[in-house]
Amino acid sequence: MSKFHKLVSPPVNKIKGINMIQAKLPKVQYKDRVPAAKWNLYKGDEVIVISGKDKGQKGKIIDMDRDKMLVYVKDLKTVKKHVPKTPQTPSGGLFPMETGIHMSNVALIDPKDGMPCRVRWEKEKDQMTGQLVRRRISKRSGIDIPKPVFDPAPLLEKRKKDNPVDTLAEAVKEQTFFPLLNSPPVPGDLRLKGHGLW
Repeated sequence: MSKFHKLVSPPVNKIKGINMIQAKLPKVQYKDRVPAAKWNLYKGDEVIVISGKDKGQKGKIIDMDRDKMLVYVKDLKTVKKHVPKTPQTPSGGLFPMETGIHMSNVALIDPKDGMPCRVRWEKEKDQMTGQLVRRRISKRSGIDIPKPVFDPAPLLEKRKKDNPVDTLAEAVKEQTFFPLLNSPPVPGDLRLKGHGLW
C-alpha cells in the first residue's frame, strides 16, 4: 500500500477559517417527521419560547421548515451574517438573521392571559356555508385561536417590476394571431405530408 492511501482528511472541527465547510443541520428522518395535518403552528402565529437561550421571549413566526421541523421567529435566536455590498445593500456589513427553533421548543400564546398553551382541534359547522370547519381551541382557557390571515404584501414587494429586458404587460395582452376558418393553423410549407396529419 502506498503512502497516498494512508492520507485522510483532517476532522472538520479542527479546520477553522474555511468558508467551504459549513455545519449543516441533520435532516429529520421521515418516520420522525410530524405530518403537515398535525401541525398546530402557522406563519403569523404569536408564540413563546419555552426552552433554550431565548426562553420566555415572545415573537411572531415568519417562516417554517416542515422537513426539519423548524420555525423562524422574528428577532429571536439571531446570528450575524456578513453581507457584501450589492445594489440591494449598498452599505454591506453585518446583519442579524433568524435561525430555526425546533417546533417542540415553542408554544402558542393563550389570547386570554398570554401564557403558553396547548391546543385541540374541534370540527364545527359553519353557519354561513354549512361546511365543517376545523378550529384551534386552547386547552388552557377554551378560547378559539384563529389561523392568521394571509398577507400578500411581502410577496408583492419581492416581485420584479417591468424593466427594459422584460416583455411589457401591454405587449403580452396584444393579440397577434387571428384564426381563419378556411385555412389551417399551420402554413402549407410546414405541413408534414404523408404522415396522416393533413
